Amino acid sequence: MTFQTLRRAPIPLAMMAAMAALALPAAARADGYIISSGGLARACYLAARLGHATEEAIGQCTTSLANDPLDDRDRAGTYINRGTLRLHQKAWTQALADFDAAIALQPNIGEGHVNRAAALIGLARPEEAVAAADKGLALNPSEPEKAYFNRATARELTGDVEGAYRDYMKAVDLAPNWEAPKVELKRFKVSPK
Repeated sequence: MTFQTLRRAPIPLAMMAAMAALALPAAARADGYIISSGGLARACYLAARLGHATEEAIGQCTTSLANDPLDDRDRAGTYINRGTLRLHQKAWTQALADFDAAIALQPNIGEGHVNRAAALIGLARPEEAVAAADKGLALNPSEPEKAYFNRATARELTGDVEGAYRDYMKAVDLAPNWEAPKVELKRFKVSPK
């Protein structure tokens, strides 16, 4: 099977933030990173898992980070969860800072890199987002379809339309019930070489 050239209308820079919002997982839109601690860290995780990005939920994450005796894994997970909530709020800079803090503590958690890619897309830094998604995929995240979706979005923004198409297709293959990559694929037109 030969891969055909793809054509689509270019994405205006103003749409990057909207596309970054789409880069968040379907259903819950941004899943939290599972932690083993209880208390406020657990409440932070549940809010991230359910997409309840309220100031109260972010405050619970912040209080947990400041006061709970978390091991490095759960501390990194709590940063990821707070960053996920900030992605929902489109607070890209703060989300990126949280993912960077998580990665500094536990660089081998793929979800930190995958979500970092979404924040970088929101900050109009798609080349860095591709690299972050690549790193996340190399670390076997629990939901790789999200990494493929983020990388597809970033690749498209860099002009790599064929790479974006392949990544959206991979996201559909991995999560056939997830509508977001299917919606994105409708924008592409395949034409003969």
